[in-house]
Amino acid sequence: MRISCLTAIVAAAAGLAQTPAPGAATEFEVASVRPQKPVSLDPFRPESVVAGLPLMRGGPGTATPGRIRYSNVTLMGLIVKAYEVYSDQVQGPGWLTEDPYAIDAIVPPGATLEQFRQMLRNLLVKRFKLAVQWEEKDFKVYRLLIASDGPKLQESAVVEPGGDNEDPLMARVGAMKAPLDSRGCPVLPPTSRNAIGRNNCMTFVGFSIPDLVWRLEMLVGTETGAHSSAHIIDATGLTGRFDFKLDYDHGYHVMMNMPSVPPNIIRSSNTISIFKAVEEQLGLRLEPVTSKLKVMVIQHVERTPTEN
Repeated sequence: MRISCLTAIVAAAAGLAQTPAPGAATEFEVASVRPQKPVSLDPFRPESVVAGLPLMRGGPGTATPGRIRYSNVTLMGLIVKAYEVYSDQVQGPGWLTEDPYAIDAIVPPGATLEQFRQMLRNLLVKRFKLAVQWEEKDFKVYRLLIASDGPKLQESAVVEPGGDNEDPLMARVGAMKAPLDSRGCPVLPPTSRNAIGRNNCMTFVGFSIPDLVWRLEMLVGTETGAHSSAHIIDATGLTGRFDFKLDYDHGYHVMMNMPSVPPNIIRSSNTISIFKAVEEQLGLRLEPVTSKLKVMVIQHVERTPTEN
């Protein structure tokens, strides 16, 4: 495949951006990578559904920074994590989203998030023989801006991210145990970063704007019927951490975009759009624009990882 001058420049820039500082760790101390058998999901057995969910525990910024334990994670999930892209920015074989893998690795002490991503990238290259080239493509994106009336976010007492709420089962248990306020929203301790949803209300504590963007990308992607998370660019200029609530029925919009669900049985007392909820409740707004984003074109990747 021929690469244009623009593509070559993009590839070079991507390589420079991913080059670690001299002396920085670029490999996991120990890493086990093994294929897993797909879990047969039974929607009537919650434990079956949870058992089949991809779990990505640990790493820098979590409660266990020195070790990662991943299960049921696809190669697409690893690529998304390692290269900070979404699945619609990856061109490769269909099985990237099918085969589950388990990864258990030791992260060197003091590793930063960028060093951790470099370790994941090196693992993909060594164990799966991943070879890629980079191009650019126009995408519909959303700019997150401050609304005309200003932000409605409360400054948080949380300084460090802390916690590790990447386990959906634990998040569900936490949501059921959390006390409720007069609106029916979960009440969380103001001392550590966390997010829990219940009764169509999501409570966020200690969230930075990048944290919020990550959540909004999923919510917008679901509501708009996108095949992956939406692309959102933070243009608010806001720094620090915030506490806030979002009264929004995510489940309603999930069902609205499921072709197998008859429209006449979908009911909700809260059908507000995420766009309106963000503007009215958070004092922010999402503006659609077109922007060029990088696209990974996979030239080679192996389905079975090399031996541990």
